[in-house]
Amino acid sequence: WHEVLGVSPSATQEDVRRSFRGLALQHHPDKRQGAVDVGDVGDVFRRVQEAYEEGLRQVAGAHPTSGELGLVSCDGPSMPVSIFAPKAHLRKACDEFEHLLDVGESSSVPSEVSSSTVEELVEWLLEGSCVCIDTREPCDKYGKNATPIPGAVTLGYTELLKRPESVARPLAALQEHAERGARLVSYSTHGSPTSGNCATVCCILADVFGFDIDMMSCLEDGYLMWRRFMGARQSVAEQLR
Repeated sequence: WHEVLGVSPSATQEDVRRSFRGLALQHHPDKRQGAVDVGDVGDVFRRVQEAYEEGLRQVAGAHPTSGELGLVSCDGPSMPVSIFAPKAHLRKACDEFEHLLDVGESSSVPSEVSSSTVEELVEWLLEGSCVCIDTREPCDKYGKNATPIPGAVTLGYTELLKRPESVARPLAALQEHAERGARLVSYSTHGSPTSGNCATVCCILADVFGFDIDMMSCLEDGYLMWRRFMGARQSVAEQLR
């Protein structure tokens, strides 16, 4: 496994995950649609996936059991999970998170996700130290509300929770930003950190995919406040274009 991933046999879990993310982005079939032999591309990706799973087991000192491939621990919960894990594993992890959230046992809680003001967001965007996550539903993006915050990555709540395999690309983009130390600011239309989609998306990213919850926040009063703020400050809006 370590030869496939290009890491030392004594690598840490973070080493294994970092190597896998790079190789997965390089060899994932969706990234190689123009390849002459798509079958070979799929075989390479499967070998990388298997090496990643074995590497995590070896590093954690766990032993594989049937039906639990791709999980961080065979005895514990199935989270966090790789964004490139098989569809069944992704959906199982998201279902598990949803159940834990419903019964009040999730590690991250929407009401405890920190919030950021629009002034803070503007400062971070101008510094280049922040990336936004647009969690709005398609029905909310119309007319003047259609344009996202500059540089935002679209990650709908429903797709993330119910069809996580369909959002591998935006998840990979967010992981790259997070690894560079960028703060992730999630926003919905009205902004409700205590109960809105923006806070729940942060919790899913943290619990299911291993993002750092301390480096995520929700935009106070949401996209509508952003639009009003930008409308009154055209010079700032020009700088962010």
